[in-house]
Amino acid sequence: MKIKSDFVTNSSSTAYIICVPNEFIPSEEDILPEIKTLNEEYEGFELQMKTSEAIQHIQNLFEDLKFGETLDCYEYDDFKPVPFGVVLNICEKYNFVLTGFEIHLDGQHILHGLQQELIDKWVIDTKLKDITIEVINEQNKDCKLAINKEM
Repeated sequence: MKIKSDFVTNSSSTAYIICVPNEFIPSEEDILPEIKTLNEEYEGFELQMKTSEAIQHIQNLFEDLKFGETLDCYEYDDFKPVPFGVVLNICEKYNFVLTGFEIHLDGQHILHGLQQELIDKWVIDTKLKDITIEVINEQNKDCKLAINKEM
């Protein structure tokens, strides 16, 4: 398994495991510079929304991650790198990315959210020996998380 540290748009695919704290809401100051940069980088795939709608759209994507949803760079079979990239860049900025690994989905990149409550239950009064993430079914984006505690 290869560990990825950034979002790439070639034929390789990357899955990221994300944990966004429940109280976190990305601000306009977080979102707008990322949209501007990524709109320029992905000419032809720009986010076509009014500013207020774009901010709300990104904030909604963060809410989805908080509830354990999976986001990908395709929305309804349409390549949407800007919203995906904005969310990933903000998650990296605030250290919400737990890990990233290569998968085989023909260039599709995914963000999988973990609920903060689950993380809190795992680490309360314990020392973790290691965390293993196994992709069970790459087509359905199913993952299994194994946690080994030190005794």
